Amino acid sequence: MNLQIFNTANLFDAATDLFRQLNIKLNSNTAEPLPVKDILKHHYKDNNTFKNIDKTYFIGIIDDSVFKAKGMSDNGYSYNDAIKQSDKDYKGLMLFALELKEHPTRAEISELTRAFNRTSQRMPVALLLKYPPTSLLEKSQPVEECLISLAISERFKYLQHWRPGEKAGKVIILRDIHTQNTHAGHIRILQDLVKPVGVNTYEQLHQHWLQVLDVSILNKKFFQELSNWYFWALDEVSFPDDLDKNKEIRNATNLIRLITRVIFIWFIKEKHLVPDSLFRNDFVAGILKDFNKNKNSHNYYNAILQNLFFATLNQKMEERKFAKEGNITTNKVEYGVKNLFRYADLFTIPENDVLALFKDVPFLNGGLFDCLDKPNDQGKIEYVDGFSRNPKKKAIVPDYLFFSEEKMLT
Repeated sequence: MNLQIFNTANLFDAATDLFRQLNIKLNSNTAEPLPVKDILKHHYKDNNTFKNIDKTYFIGIIDDSVFKAKGMSDNGYSYNDAIKQSDKDYKGLMLFALELKEHPTRAEISELTRAFNRTSQRMPVALLLKYPPTSLLEKSQPVEECLISLAISERFKYLQHWRPGEKAGKVIILRDIHTQNTHAGHIRILQDLVKPVGVNTYEQLHQHWLQVLDVSILNKKFFQELSNWYFWALDEVSFPDDLDKNKEIRNATNLIRLITRVIFIWFIKEKHLVPDSLFRNDFVAGILKDFNKNKNSHNYYNAILQNLFFATLNQKMEERKFAKEGNITTNKVEYGVKNLFRYADLFTIPENDVLALFKDVPFLNGGLFDCLDKPNDQGKIEYVDGFSRNPKKKAIVPDYLFFSEEKMLT
């Protein structure tokens, strides 16, 4: 699934190409943007949500005609044709593409989706939205990329008998899809939306898409894949054995803790509190030495994730710095301090540039990111997390566990 066309072509052509990749030929013959106030009429609101719309395109109707060798798709629908068709007792899906000036919130996408659904008496309406990234770090990347979202009203799921002023129901949103560095999870969902062989009617496609976008099915699939990763990683990682000599139990405990930490970080990343670039293969490859070079490469977990866990989220923003190089004798003050940055030698960029990557991440002051490498009663550090420059005490989590191609377990 290639979405880079959204960064180079106009939105009408990019949207048409996306649905072509979904094996659906769109049928709009109106390639020019339309006045959004004329489309929404009484449903347009004079607020920032609607003022954020820069361009509006009618990109087609998905109905039975798109599955036929000949039909409306040959000549195409004009916007006026589509409105007449949508007001009939007819099953289909009307599609609009919106180009926005600023990054929208989930609530704003829902508000726009409901407004467009009120313009159609019976046929549900779906929106494809294109907009810029939200964070300054994302905007500063060498190749600027836009984000897209797909939004569909609950009317898509439940047939309703339309009445004037009827409110659209819950909005299903596939949100913040990167078009240059698309997340693997988004790619999988988009690939699942591709029209399967044997689907020859809108109703069949409708049922297929509902299954793909069903939250319970997506959750089940997520936890199954997470379980698969856990069992795959069990024999690939290594953690210090100071407190637990049983390797199987030690790896299991540390992996569950690692998964918990990463999931929490992923949620706050979606709130733009952690830079998305720290999870991008191309970006990380440019700042780490020997990144994902071979099966022995493991710098990502130590240099990026451990510094994010312990030296960033568990350290006040104004006190973040690298631990001084040296041994116990030369650096007694910082011995056992586990909320300072480490592994400067694993980066290809200076320490100040490393600190700048994490500078806007908030201090959480929570136990989840408290490093468990602690001194015992005699003052000697007993290592659990392995946040150490000592090779014998360092945690080893290979890069390929995070960045390899998806594979089937055997």
